[in-house]
Amino acid sequence: MKRNITTQKEIVDLFWRRSGKLLTKETYGRLFSILKNILIEKIVQSDRVELRGFGIFYKKRYSAHIKKLCNDFHTGEYREAYVPENTRVKFRSARYLKRRVNP
Repeated sequence: MKRNITTQKEIVDLFWRRSGKLLTKETYGRLFSILKNILIEKIVQSDRVELRGFGIFYKKRYSAHIKKLCNDFHTGEYREAYVPENTRVKFRSARYLKRRVNP
């Protein structure tokens, strides 16, 4: 099954066409990059970034722990691996977006 993937270039092109071609594609590309960089900065600085009608980006911290990894399913042997503390960025979509995706 082939996945339908939209790239940043396609989004910038769509934005350019829908805006009535007021500015150049390069300008819209720079604006998109600025927006992306601001979002990244704000996610790093704070714990959550809300975009009304779109969703929430938030950081989730995971504590360090020991994970059991199975070496051999037949004998039941396993080894332990240390997993360090880390932080991941999560996204929770807004109700409006969920309804558009799943009508």
